[in-house]
Amino acid sequence: MADTRRTRAYLLGTSFPDNTVGSISAQDMRDYVVSAMGSYANINNNAADGTPAAQAVANGTTVTLDWAGGGSGANGSDDTDGATYGADADYANDRIRIYTKGLFMAQMNISYKQGTAGNVLWTWLLATQADGGAVVESNFKVQRLLGSSSEAAAIAAGGIIDTTGHTTHSDLLVRLRHDQGSSQNMLFQYGQLNVVRVG
Repeated sequence: MADTRRTRAYLLGTSFPDNTVGSISAQDMRDYVVSAMGSYANINNNAADGTPAAQAVANGTTVTLDWAGGGSGANGSDDTDGATYGADADYANDRIRIYTKGLFMAQMNISYKQGTAGNVLWTWLLATQADGGAVVESNFKVQRLLGSSSEAAAIAAGGIIDTTGHTTHSDLLVRLRHDQGSSQNMLFQYGQLNVVRVG
């Protein structure tokens, strides 16, 4: 029999009931192993190895980071089984799609510049989008003030996200904004977005 990834509810309620009659099988244990290990993904961008592309960000507007910028986006490792379990690295759509319900550690690391010499206060954050619905900002946010186009910044933020409320999937996104009165260009240099199940 094939080893099958199971939900937490299935493992607790079906695979591992009160074992007074010795009903936990070797297959139940194998299913647990493939269920407990995994659910991780990574997307990245190395645009500064070539020519970083500018992403325009309108004043007071929050946008999703373009992971394909500069033609240097890439998918890292992931463990998706298609569309039911695990996490799917999908830089082309600017996201990591998480199918498994659970608690995940999410982490972003971003290096960037800006296209103007003026002072621009950039806000970066992690966000989730369950089942294609509303984008929900997390409390995992950072800010960085850049004062010139030659200055480079490195930021990081992370925390625990809960995907137990989705029906089929939750998308993990990196978002950014500023409030400097006019459209500003952000030049993506390097970045990584990682997620791994912790509960």
